[in-house]
Amino acid sequence: MNKKGRGLKKYILNAFLWLVLAAVVFLAALEISGKFEYLRITLYDHIAGEDAKLSGEGTREEPYLIRTSSEFAIFADEVNSGESVFKGEYFILDSNIRLTGENARVPVGVDGEKYFDGNFDGQGHTISGLKMTGEGVGLFNYLQGTVRNLTVKGSLSGKNVGAVCGVSDGARVYNCYADVEIDGSTESGFVGTGESEIENCVMAGESVDSRQLNSNLGQYGPKADWCLWETVGDSARLTTEKVAVINHLETEMDAQGKQLPLKAFYSDDDGAWHFCVPPGCRFTEGMAHAQLGDSDEKYSFQLRFGDTSAEINGVSYVLAWDAAAEAFPALMVKTYAENGEDYLSAYKGNELPGELFISEGGRITSTEIETISGRGNDSFEADKKGFSIKFPERTDLLGLGDAYGFNLLPGHRDNSILSYVVQRDLAKEMKLDYCHDYRLVNYYIDGEYMGMYMLTEKMEIDRNRFALRDLAQETEETNGGDLSSFEMKTEGEDETFPDKVWYDIPLEPEDNTGGYLFEINIQDYEEDESRFVTDRGVTFTMKGMHYASKGQVDYCRGLWQDFEDAVYSENGYNNKGRHFTEYIDLESFADQWITYEMVCESSMEGSIYFYKESDALGDGRIHAVWEWDCEHAFMSYKDMDKESWIMENEENGEKLEEFSCLFWREIYKHEEFREALAKEWKAKFLPAVTKLLADGDLMGADGSVFNTEGVSPLSAYVREYAPLSQNNYLRWSNGTIEKKAERIDKFFEKRLPFLNVFFK
Repeated sequence: MNKKGRGLKKYILNAFLWLVLAAVVFLAALEISGKFEYLRITLYDHIAGEDAKLSGEGTREEPYLIRTSSEFAIFADEVNSGESVFKGEYFILDSNIRLTGENARVPVGVDGEKYFDGNFDGQGHTISGLKMTGEGVGLFNYLQGTVRNLTVKGSLSGKNVGAVCGVSDGARVYNCYADVEIDGSTESGFVGTGESEIENCVMAGESVDSRQLNSNLGQYGPKADWCLWETVGDSARLTTEKVAVINHLETEMDAQGKQLPLKAFYSDDDGAWHFCVPPGCRFTEGMAHAQLGDSDEKYSFQLRFGDTSAEINGVSYVLAWDAAAEAFPALMVKTYAENGEDYLSAYKGNELPGELFISEGGRITSTEIETISGRGNDSFEADKKGFSIKFPERTDLLGLGDAYGFNLLPGHRDNSILSYVVQRDLAKEMKLDYCHDYRLVNYYIDGEYMGMYMLTEKMEIDRNRFALRDLAQETEETNGGDLSSFEMKTEGEDETFPDKVWYDIPLEPEDNTGGYLFEINIQDYEEDESRFVTDRGVTFTMKGMHYASKGQVDYCRGLWQDFEDAVYSENGYNNKGRHFTEYIDLESFADQWITYEMVCESSMEGSIYFYKESDALGDGRIHAVWEWDCEHAFMSYKDMDKESWIMENEENGEKLEEFSCLFWREIYKHEEFREALAKEWKAKFLPAVTKLLADGDLMGADGSVFNTEGVSPLSAYVREYAPLSQNNYLRWSNGTIEKKAERIDKFFEKRLPFLNVFFK
């Protein structure tokens, strides 16, 4: 290339660099001066174009990020297309954006089917350029979710228009500012029409004290950072500066001479921090300690019983005092760790030692806990988590029989726990085999009231549980002790999901025919837990035999496989010439089948139990166990009043196939099993359900007569458990006994006529 060409190239390159530098300086100057503050965003949108997309996972920890008008348009499109309502998911606005062109006229949400039901946090940023005309229009045309910390600017015209949303269906608008010109009708300026909660929000031109707005921020919950307000003339504007609000609030209470922690919980129901004092304990006054935000920053102040508010760093918090239901025991776990509850809730495998304080009948006793850990399958993902308690020696806890361990069930989808109670009591009424007992309790961990829980026996082989031969212990004794040191072995082509898992245990008891406790567990088992998979894909774990020998696993798999082959055959016989009824206790299998069918229980991937005693001690057959995981029961399903949930329901059929439980459908095809269903329904289930739905006055108008040995009328449950349910409602904002009882009653009103015909 000649000098002239090289010079021209250099000139063009330098000119381009100078142009870029000038643009950067110009944009910086614009930002500093505050003029044309959206030009940078517009340029970014222009460059990104169709490549713009939302980043993030939609969780509280990793929310979806919206940084440009293009990304906001993507968000709107996904909602308006019906792609998702984003229920419970999180979005944050990460910068100011200006809506231009068509984007200024396209709202989020269309109607009662296509709407936003997530959490949108503006972080103090502004969405401007809003320009909409019509009925029920706004930034969100149709909103069920929460919008907070957002400034909206633009213009609206029409009937029932609102800066944040046109039509609200229980929407919540917190800590927002609107500078919107409205030509038409509106309920509040923020919401056009519909039921809504609008708190701490300001329309441009309103006379308001920013200090009062900032003081109010304590009532909107501890799980979010709130943006501060600044004074502008005689009004206020929202800023991007955050204020850290209380995350934890605690003091100490007297437990009959022992000092125990007492933590407050925040209730969305009334926007207050509640101290729920356990029976037998008291608090008069003392120092309280509040942790602010996600930092370790703490604030201490003098607290007295009955104080209704506290002010910390210019933010006011509402306080409330509750007494836990005295008629029910309180179980108070004190872990030997700082922030023990947070640690246990982070991962189900985490465990801690501690001490258990039991308040019952006016007395407080204590006992050592070897470990407390989380429990549950999908339920452990919920905020209200289940726990498992293990003692260093056999302990009789609240009269449930001495054992090493107990479970605390939270009711993942039913915080009232009534679905558990009713199912358990129906099983007791029908005297089903090995029906476990339970107690409803006030549960605390490290001083924090966790709500109403169901203390229950564990599903395990034990003298006070499944009183079967303890084959695991015999195997240990035969091999001189602990079996965990033996090598794990697997069989199958898939290394990740092997067909069999066992341990290379050298010695076995002479009789490997029982006792066994099996669980259908499709997905939530320990990787090193002894288990097997049948030819048709049903996974069984061997409860209580974590370290089983090859002979034991082979025996169990062979037994289930022979049964499965017989069930899947047309005449009920396998290739060994044995009928499926020779392998199972037909009555208990019918009882289990009816239980799931009756209440439309949809949990099929785990917690379905069976047991087998040794041939020398038992009948040599597999026995089915009543439903254990019943928190999905009594929910509404399509055509529940005119179709079989197991045999005909399309949605459930997909679930059965997905979790490989189709032998439930195959066994129904055999006449012997259908006859057993009809017999059990008429003899056991129908009388028990009739008693459940009976007039509660038959039990005594004051509720003093309550059947502890079987099932009671629904109204009796309401009278008995309402005091315990009230604080639970404050803690979790749903799941009252009254609401669940009404739902169960309506459920059977539709379901029972169909079942009476179906089980003929």
